[in-house]
Amino acid sequence: MNVEHQYYVFHDESFALSWIDSEAAIRMAEYFIKNGFKKIEVNELVNIVNQAIRNPNINVTIVFCHDVIPDKLVDNPQSPTQNSLFRRFLTAGHTIVWMGDVPGWYVGIGKEKKPLPQPQSIQNLTGLKSPT
Repeated sequence: MNVEHQYYVFHDESFALSWIDSEAAIRMAEYFIKNGFKKIEVNELVNIVNQAIRNPNINVTIVFCHDVIPDKLVDNPQSPTQNSLFRRFLTAGHTIVWMGDVPGWYVGIGKEKKPLPQPQSIQNLTGLKSPT
């Protein structure tokens, strides 16, 4: 079975950041774009994650230049569960490269970010125990 590999970098200037500043996010995105990754914004990110979950014949890697998870990738923005798209993407065997703040610490809607309940959000979203 041939497995197709797809590489994306998530960078959306209209989306929230936490520890990563906007200039660093831009530089990271530019680096990955120059190295063959396709730049995607929030709506494209959701579509790609959904397609990857449904298709085992592709291996998708997404580099996040934002250290805030879009609300569209969680099933409950107040307290995400393991059924969130973010977790289902990882469980399906795909890869997320995370930069900056702890994944699952914040959820974002546009430029706004909100802290998530800890430590269960980190564990539900990543499958890993919280570093806290």
